[in-house]
Amino acid sequence: MEPTPNDSTPTASRAKVRVWQWFALGVAVLVFAAAYGFLRSSSVDRDAAVKSHQQAARLLAVERTATHDAEDKVADVKHQASMQVGPAETAIAKMGELLAIADQQATEAQTTQRIGADAAASADDYNASVDRNNTIVDQYNAKLTELQQLVDDVEHSLSA
Repeated sequence: MEPTPNDSTPTASRAKVRVWQWFALGVAVLVFAAAYGFLRSSSVDRDAAVKSHQQAARLLAVERTATHDAEDKVADVKHQASMQVGPAETAIAKMGELLAIADQQATEAQTTQRIGADAAASADDYNASVDRNNTIVDQYNAKLTELQQLVDDVEHSLSA
């Protein structure tokens, strides 16, 4: 239908689409497709990164729990070890006392032998030296029994 001059509706004239317009449209479509591909790839990468971060956070929480448990165990072992140091120090001190008594006994035994070998010494001197020697041996045996009891207590507390 042909427009009439009296008709008030404007008519559009059909223009030709030129080659450069087709080329621009093709370039625009390619740019759009590349942008869409980049956006899609970025989205997939972001999702993978989020999943990786969540997994790492879970593993970190598990490791922190294991670390805290290990720290608690170490603290318990340190506490138990410190509880054993006191008796061990006491045992070492008792050994020092035992050695001092053994030195006294060795000195007194030499005195007894010297008195026994001396013709001028009396029997009373010799008997007094033997009595002192026996007293020192009794002290030594008492300390030795004390030390043995302490060692037994330490062994028992370590095995418990």
